[in-house]
Amino acid sequence: MREEGRTIASRHREYRWQKSNLAKRVFGEEGPEKNETLTALINEIYDRVINRILEVELVRGDSPTAFSGVVSRVKRIYGIGNFVKILKALGKETLERSTYYSYYYRSYDEENGLTKKHSLSHLLTVCVPEEQDTAESLKSLIRGTDIADKRLIEAALYSPEWMELVGEYLGWDGFMSGCYYFMAHMNESFDDKRTAMIAKYTPLSKEELNDGAFDLNWFKEVYEMLGEKRFGMIYQAAKYISDGTKHTRARKYADAATGKLASSETRQTVEAKRNKDLLMAYALIPLEKKETYKEKYLFLQKFLKESRQFGAQRRASEKTAVDMAVKNLALTAGYTDEMRFVLNMESVIASELIGYFEPHTVEEAEISLQLAEDGKLTVRCEKAGKTLKSVPAKLKKNEYVVALQEAPV
Repeated sequence: MREEGRTIASRHREYRWQKSNLAKRVFGEEGPEKNETLTALINEIYDRVINRILEVELVRGDSPTAFSGVVSRVKRIYGIGNFVKILKALGKETLERSTYYSYYYRSYDEENGLTKKHSLSHLLTVCVPEEQDTAESLKSLIRGTDIADKRLIEAALYSPEWMELVGEYLGWDGFMSGCYYFMAHMNESFDDKRTAMIAKYTPLSKEELNDGAFDLNWFKEVYEMLGEKRFGMIYQAAKYISDGTKHTRARKYADAATGKLASSETRQTVEAKRNKDLLMAYALIPLEKKETYKEKYLFLQKFLKESRQFGAQRRASEKTAVDMAVKNLALTAGYTDEMRFVLNMESVIASELIGYFEPHTVEEAEISLQLAEDGKLTVRCEKAGKTLKSVPAKLKKNEYVVALQEAPV
């Protein structure tokens, strides 16, 4: 009722009165609009109950309070005053990742309720601004407290309804875009509001983002507006809204896009550990001296080819990683459509292979590429008018034979 006409970004399920059996029993089929007296009473009761819970829970220590067992059932808290009170109660305590990332609390005590860290983290996730709240109000309320910019940034990402007010308070160009950049690349939960906001910044779908696609143009824009220090502050705060895997991936992507990773060293690590996130990050590294996009593309295809030795599930996950890496490489190369990039790379490779189809004399043998009936390219070796089953061992170290066998066939 209080949020009629508003779209609230939330981590928790919400039900309108029309879909709630309890609401129908209380208000009847006509709803709260037809019973203003009862609606006002329920609002008053709700405010008194919530205020009492906060009054006790926000001054708790490590021991539970009388209300710690019901905190997880609180689904909404309103107002900038409560927002600041929660941040003050948190003090130097870190936020709880599992509270944001899951509906299930891993540090829940059946008898005593949520631990202090989980309780305050939950209260922060359900706290939203009133329509009259402003950045000036925030500035006034935190004056004289030890609430630092770092904590406000963490809170804005953790409870995104506060993002706009925190951004206005900080006065950072690109703050909103930066926060949504990290949400898009580091978290797999997209409610309707978040999906709509992210769509303003990137053409990538939420499925592509979750699979590892990277919007290089968005990254460059955000990084340029914020600068390295502020970008790093948002990055550090974003660890609370992602699992460890996606936070690590985002770091690798940022390091790759800013040239902090070296192509040669990254290739070696990918080959040794077959790290999929690093493979996708490799595609974002700017070209080094004498390096070409064709070389990078061939490395990705080689990785995919080597995947055949593994089971079906691993082959599928590695193929997804290669597909995303190709998409990232295409963006790095300046293509908006990865298909055009792939066709261009395949055309370059094919033109370089043409010469290998002509027989080349190596000692007494004629060696060339040949297209088999199944469509695969094979090495053909003919000696004295007779086709051999394979290239003789003594010829395999020949410079031309080595080049032919290393060709992307």
